[in-house]
Order: sequence, then C-alpha cells, then structure tokens
Amino acid sequence: MASETAAEAGIQVVRYDEEANSTPVVTMFTVDSSSLAINGETMTVTVCVKTKSYSVLTVAGQSVQGTAGTASDGKDTRTFTFELPAGSRGTYLPITLAKENGTAFSTYELYMSIPDGDGNVSGAPLADPVEEPEIVAEAGIQVVRYDEEANSTPVVTMFTVDSSSLAINGETMTVTVCVKTKSYSVLTVAGQSVQGTAGTASDGKDTRTFTFELPAGSRGTYLPITLAKENGTAFSTYELYMSIPDADGNVSGAPLNDNGTGNDPGTGDNPGNSDETIEGAGIKCLKDDGEEYGMFKIVNSSITVHGDTMTVSITTQAGHDNYSAVYIGTDIEGKNESDAVVGTLQTGGGRVFTFDDIPSSARGSNVAIRIWNTNSNDWVGRTVYLSIPDASGETPGTGDDPSTGDTPGSGTDPGTGNTPGTGGNTPGTGTLSDGTYTTTVTSSAAMFKIVKCELTVVNGQIRAQITLSGTGYDMLYMGTAAAAAGDSANWISPDRTADYTADDGSAKTGTVFTIPVSALDTPISVAAHGSKWYDRTLTFNSADLQKTSGDDETVQPSDGSSDGKPADTEPEVPTPAEESQYESDLSGSTSA
Repeated sequence: MASETAAEAGIQVVRYDEEANSTPVVTMFTVDSSSLAINGETMTVTVCVKTKSYSVLTVAGQSVQGTAGTASDGKDTRTFTFELPAGSRGTYLPITLAKENGTAFSTYELYMSIPDGDGNVSGAPLADPVEEPEIVAEAGIQVVRYDEEANSTPVVTMFTVDSSSLAINGETMTVTVCVKTKSYSVLTVAGQSVQGTAGTASDGKDTRTFTFELPAGSRGTYLPITLAKENGTAFSTYELYMSIPDADGNVSGAPLNDNGTGNDPGTGDNPGNSDETIEGAGIKCLKDDGEEYGMFKIVNSSITVHGDTMTVSITTQAGHDNYSAVYIGTDIEGKNESDAVVGTLQTGGGRVFTFDDIPSSARGSNVAIRIWNTNSNDWVGRTVYLSIPDASGETPGTGDDPSTGDTPGSGTDPGTGNTPGTGGNTPGTGTLSDGTYTTTVTSSAAMFKIVKCELTVVNGQIRAQITLSGTGYDMLYMGTAAAAAGDSANWISPDRTADYTADDGSAKTGTVFTIPVSALDTPISVAAHGSKWYDRTLTFNSADLQKTSGDDETVQPSDGSSDGKPADTEPEVPTPAEESQYESDLSGSTSA
C-alpha cells in the first residue's frame, strides 16, 4: 500500500476546559510545525514544539526525547518523533511534557490534537471560540528587598532582571524571568524550586533564566523568593522578593511610600536603596612588588555594593585570552578551571569576570587570586592581587606588602619605643596582677587576624599566646619588617597549629605563637613572615580582659580609669567566620 504524507498536519497541544466545553491551544507549547507519514495501519508523527525546558514527551505509552532546535522567530524548540495507530487521526490524545529532571508540567492536563484528513478532531468537545492567552512580552518584574525603615522596596542590583514575560491562561500564568547572575542558579518561589538556564545578556554578563507557574492573581504583588547556588548556599544578606506589576504597572502588598504612592520597583530610585554601583572602579591586578601585572591587565571594572557584600566585575585587555579563569584565594590544591570564575570571552578579545559575594570590607585592600592558563591547562605559577580602591577612590598602598595599604614601619616599635628585636617586655601603663586572661586583639591588617588570645602575667611581665585565623605565616618578629630581615636571632617560631570551629560550623586551622606584650591598648609593631616579611601592628584590648585563673583582681585599663569591678564580661573575640576566602587567602596571609 502506498504511504500517505501530510507535510503540515495541523497538530496542536491543547488543554480541555470542561467548564467552557472547549480545547484551547496551550501557547506555552505552541506547535511550530507537524507532519505525518502514514504507512497502512500505523503512522510516524513529527511535532516541533516551541519550548526549551520541556524536553521529554510521553504519548500513547512512549517516552520520547526531543531534539533541540530553533524556530524561524529565534525561539527554542524541541522536535519529537513517534509512532501512532493511523486511526489516531481526528482524536485528542492525552500527553505529558516534562523537563530533563523529570518535573512534569502539571498546571492542567495536556492533549495532542491530531486532525483527520478533513481537519476535524473528535473524541472531546470541539473547541468553542475562546480568547487567546494574554502574552505580556515585557512584564517589568524585578528582584527587590524590603527596607522597612525607609518604607521602600529597592531593586537588588546584584540580581538585575534582564527581561521578563508572562503568559496568562485563565487563572494561571507562566512566568519567565532572566536574571543577571552566574552563581545563583536555583530560584524558589511559591513552593517551586526552579533550575535556571545559563545564558548571556547583551552586555556580556552571565544570566540565568527561570520559568515557573503562578496564579494569575499574583500580578500586582511581592512574592518572597530565595536564590541559591548549586551547592545549596542561599543568598542571605537580606530577604528577597519578586515584584510582579499588574496590568497598570502597580505593585501592592508592601507598604506605600510616605507620599502615599506605590513603589516603582522598576526604577531603582526608591528611597533607601543602599545598592551602590561604581563604574570605572579603577581595579588593577598587581604583582608582589606592587607593580601592575601586564599579563592580566584590567581595562575596565565596576563594583556594586549590596550592604555587607559586593559584586566585582573586571574586563581584561585582549591579547592574553588564554588566562581564562580566576580563583579568589590561593588554596588551589586539587582545583582546576571549573572551580574558578571563568571569564566571558568578548568580541575582539578580552574577558569579563564577575565575582559575587565579595565582602564590602575588601574595598581598599588587595585580594589574592590565582589565574588559570588554558594553554598550559594549569594555574599560572604565581599569586597576584586584585587591588580594589576604597570608597574615596584611594588604592591600597604600594609598599612591600600588597595585601595591605599600611605604610612600612619606621624601624621602631610605636607601642614601646624599644629598639626592635629586644623582646619588648617592659609593661605598659596598664596594671595586671599575675594570672591568666583572655582578651581581644585588634590587628592592622584583615589578613593577620587573631581569633584567640590568652595572656599570662608573671611578675608583671605579659606574654600572649595568640592563634591566627590561618596558617599562612611561619615566623613573627617584635619590630618592623626591615629590622626582622637582619635579626634572625630574635625570630619567633610557631608553637604549634590548633583547630577551631568557625561560627558557620566549618573546621579551621590556625598557627599559634607566643609573643611578649609591652603594653595594653597601644599598637605594637609585629613583623610577620609569609612569602617575605610584612609590617603589622597588634593592639591588646584591656576593655575585653577576662581573668581565667589567679586571684580576682580589679583590672586597671591603661588610661587609668577603673570601674572597681573585676573584668568579668565575656570577651568579644573576633569570629573566624568573618574571615572569608577573600580575606584569608592573600600571600602571607593567615589563610585557613
């Protein structure tokens, strides 16, 4: 028997609206083309559906994987080919469309409408004339936060929405939101956890596109959302909301501004918007000697501050595009390009790198990085630094230590006036009885952080056992870096390493040193050796002293004041969790 071919079969994906006695087309799954090849009692059906996420079709007991493609209008498609009895023409067949992860479309039941030779379909009520679903091509959706104090909902520029659309079908709607982010790939909204599809915005920035279902009544409201990374780490600086304007562009459900008008989450001009973007931020890549690293020259940069964190974007000069990825920190053992931030290659050369969740405190400092070279398929053999100017535009100092803007010391100990290297054992103006105390220590450099300090006082002489937040320093010296280099007899070796638990529950290891303390509440010069000697100062705080052994004693602060009571308050020891990978992994730093 000769086969019959229908080059355009008129197949559609529909839903059954029992109340309206109709089978309206589901515009979310518009059929771009369809064909039939009939061979006796069977036929081969090919259907091209406009969808990207829903790639698996189940029909008549067959589960078919769709082939990805692109329609003439540029939209993503999936093409499905399967076998059916030839008698299926003129009927509605129930179908299921699902994503790769097995999540099936479930807002309503779907059917495939397969017309007969005359274009008719029976077996379900004929479709009455119905309104086409309403398509809102640009929905004005934004990711915002709620600033209760300012009574506003400022846009979160860290999660700028590049585009958004709605497809409204009666009481439900399909929402598609394209957010400028790379790291945060999972969106949770209205009980749905949605995996974002990676893409690139017109400005070259990475994006994630999320598609999900909501009640149509969600228009005009703020919905709480969560954005999380693949490893499950959720953005937690503040609570996030999705602002979904109604047909008139208004959003309610959050307090109005004082003038009685609704917030416009699309403008970014709401009162209280603390997100600050600095274009042309002046970030440079420096070597150990403070000179610019010509192999990774930064030609443009920007900073967007989101409270305690910031997003940093850098663009590198064309010519060294083989430097493809950047790892924040120096702990690269066992890591490769996939563990780093991969730069987006630009037309004409150069790459754009975007780093999320860098502590805002990193402004005015140098952040250690390692760079991946695709030519050698390995890390470049040196640590370099992102030099990030502070809020005033001042860059970190260009002294010997690129991890701090401190000016190298003058060769004397400002805490004692002693010649460096003499041990500095003369007590300061504070008076302590013999015994053991805990206290806090203020460091001049974020990369030389003290997480634990125990003071031992014997005959008025004070010695401190300090635990650094990491293991990057292997030697200390009481004095300046310049003096330390020629005075090896007075170098102080580590006692040991010690494990501690950060506030976030992670296990850390720090190096323990014992050093003399010449005075409380006075900066004491301490040189620290990592890859070389660095100038630091430590201040031991009398206000936080707590005696742990020995006779009770009134602690007399160095300013001579006293409240006449023992120092019995719990010291506010700097939390190890405050030292992120960005702060802890600089060359010579106390990296954990």
